[in-house]
Amino acid sequence: MRVHIVQKGDTLWKIAKQYAIGFEELKRLNAHLANPDYIVPGMEIYLPDMAAKKEVCDYVRHVSRP
Repeated sequence: MRVHIVQKGDTLWKIAKQYAIGFEELKRLNAHLANPDYIVPGMEIYLPDMAAKKEVCDYVRHVSRP
């Protein structure tokens, strides 16, 4: 499991597009969000391992999720 750390201006839609993931899949992976329309900088958004970011960044890390 990979994690995207929300940056200013991010939305779930933008994150899904950035990693070439379906929006509904991203919402499903992040069922822990009380309101998927409301994300703030610093929040962790779970990504599938196969997600390929279009550009290299410092705010994605691998984590183990129970």
